[in-house]
Amino acid sequence: IFRKRNSEMPRLYMADLFGAGLGILLSILLMNVLGTPLATILMSTPILIVAFLNSRKLQFTLPVVLVIFSAVFISKVDVFLDKPREERAPVIYKKWDAISKIKIFEYDKDYRGINIDNLANSPVYRFDGNWDRPDSLKFEFGIDVSYLIAQNESCTFLSLGAGGGTDVIQALQNGCTEVHAVEVNASINKLMTKGMLADYTGNIYNDPRVHVVTEDARAYVRRFDDTFDMIYSLSSNTFASLASGSFALAENYLFTTEAFADYYNALSENGFMMMEHQFYMPRLSSEVLIALKGLGLEEPTAHVAFYDLPKMRRNMLLLSKKPLTD
Repeated sequence: IFRKRNSEMPRLYMADLFGAGLGILLSILLMNVLGTPLATILMSTPILIVAFLNSRKLQFTLPVVLVIFSAVFISKVDVFLDKPREERAPVIYKKWDAISKIKIFEYDKDYRGINIDNLANSPVYRFDGNWDRPDSLKFEFGIDVSYLIAQNESCTFLSLGAGGGTDVIQALQNGCTEVHAVEVNASINKLMTKGMLADYTGNIYNDPRVHVVTEDARAYVRRFDDTFDMIYSLSSNTFASLASGSFALAENYLFTTEAFADYYNALSENGFMMMEHQFYMPRLSSEVLIALKGLGLEEPTAHVAFYDLPKMRRNMLLLSKKPLTD
């Protein structure tokens, strides 16, 4: 096209860039409505149509053949684009849209798991919605923050990356009066509010104490007008992000110096933040101390503690608005 109509190059470039911008929006729409595998095939259709319209004589047969091939390929698209793998448990749900590929595993009748992009995992506990139960029947958590929650009579709880809702269950079980479940993946929130995980989890996301937010957690913390008594983060930055290459040219804004300043400012006068991660803790320790020093705290190290959890192969950061006691 450029060669045949070189005199109209400015208009062609404008059309090219404008069409590419619209194509991105259309691609995202197709991936969310029809699914990524089918959208992958349909995205090639405009090129084939243009090739057909600009072909001479017998050359047009090639795009026609490719269009026919694509039509046949659509019926087998899941087979060709979704690589078979040995799953850790039966898959009872699958969705692949513009933001991620989600699968739900059925481990047993009381425990499911959300798998994101074949790498990240978020547990889902079966719950009947009844909070009036003896201690022997209450949920147990690998990292239990009930003591920290109890330091505030009316605790406002924030989960950074709520996933399958185990953070929310811990907050409600320990009497939090306001819970903010922030998750950037809209499909997970839909599953928890009105999808197949809503009844399974006792409709905890529809509890009047729970505010479900589909947004980047850092952005939500910055724009929130009030304060939180407890900020809770379990592996908010996952292996899925690393595997996708998303940090090759971009920073992870949950773990910057400015982010920790935001978290500290968002805490109430008696507030705490618990952040756990598999391998980022050396970096987090530097960032949080620089942030606290930048905020003008006389003794930044008095406000943080770091823990090693060898059995869980995790490290943990505890940040307190007030200086920590023994």
